[in-house]
Amino acid sequence: MSRSHKVGSRREIDSAIERTYRLAEAVAVTPGMLLEVTGVDDDGTPLVAPQRGDGENVSVRIAIEKKTGSDTPREEPKDVDITEPGDEIRAYVLRPGEGDENGLAGDAISEGEPVVSNGDGTFREHVDEDEGAKLAVALEDAQADDRFEYEVI
Repeated sequence: MSRSHKVGSRREIDSAIERTYRLAEAVAVTPGMLLEVTGVDDDGTPLVAPQRGDGENVSVRIAIEKKTGSDTPREEPKDVDITEPGDEIRAYVLRPGEGDENGLAGDAISEGEPVVSNGDGTFREHVDEDEGAKLAVALEDAQADDRFEYEVI
């Protein structure tokens, strides 16, 4: 059974944080798909698109949408039709250590250092401004393979 509690404008479910994002481009996305944060909308909502590769952006995984207001158990996913730019998506920022997702790959990092996605759900230190968007910052020190807190910026 999943534990859930509100933290400000986000909801924590076990160790994953659920947030609302908007689709950045016209492409179909489905529950369980790995996405990346590609920018921020005018109102501050993060924009997402399907994960493309390493050195790009912070990964999130789209949430399984739940049926509401019916006799069907809430655990069953409902149809999801998210295909147009601006469509809202509930997705989880998977914290480091969540299975094989979002661990620190490579060397140690320090609090405040920028990190980028490796495209496989892990992070590494952002060292080259030309390698991709710098959309997360470490909130604590971490060694290789450590779970660490980060903030999407």
